[in-house]
Amino acid sequence: MNWLRRINIILCLPLLACNTIEAPEDFDALTSYLYKNLPTEDPAVLQVGMENMLVWLNENHDTLEEGYSVNGLTLEAIQTVHPDLEELSLMGAALSMDIRHDIDMVSQLLFLEGYNDDPPEPDANSWHIRRYNEDPECFVSKECDMLSWNSNIRTIMPLNIAIETLLAGHVRWVETSAGPALVQRRWFTSDPVVSVNWAQLKAEYALKMSFPLAEGGSRRVEINWVDIRIGDIPVSEDIALLLGLNAIRDNINGLNNKEPEL
Repeated sequence: MNWLRRINIILCLPLLACNTIEAPEDFDALTSYLYKNLPTEDPAVLQVGMENMLVWLNENHDTLEEGYSVNGLTLEAIQTVHPDLEELSLMGAALSMDIRHDIDMVSQLLFLEGYNDDPPEPDANSWHIRRYNEDPECFVSKECDMLSWNSNIRTIMPLNIAIETLLAGHVRWVETSAGPALVQRRWFTSDPVVSVNWAQLKAEYALKMSFPLAEGGSRRVEINWVDIRIGDIPVSEDIALLLGLNAIRDNINGLNNKEPEL
């Protein structure tokens, strides 16, 4: 399988016109590549990146399972969702865990269950409202390869800090040598509302992937990039990494422990 290491796929078009699609093999650069290219109309662009990610994960999974500090998402990738943004300081955290659910169950749990599109109750302290732009059942059944949505989420954090966010998300099926895989991204569509004036969540971007495992189950990879401030001062890289890894670990464990409703 040496071809997986070569980071390119040759696409030969009529009249022997050929293009080489290249993607990075470094994890940090790959995350920005996949985030940037997720909405591409050419599925081969994502396939190259996801194959390279498979190679990297096979060689470095133990490191990523412990938690990994990631360079900031590139401005080029950010501008695919926030085209007017010119500068942003982000700190990233990444984590990978193998979970018991196979890729089809992961898709069902993430995109058919655990959310609603009804307004929250007047006395609700937290909620997760999601409204799809396409049919989620079509996506989960693999009859459609793309799904997008908008979410309104209110979360209660430690110290009783409430954060309300408006998010957009986008997920794709991608064919890989391991089988069908999922890659998704999300971003804020407006500034978050924080219940205290001494803490600010200025920005957050996320990239998430699920790959099937030959022995059953799936490998979940999540990367979060954030700009968190206490007053006007960014939190330290160590604190941002700790907060990010704890949030990712809780999220993946929640997915692993979830039972299907349907």
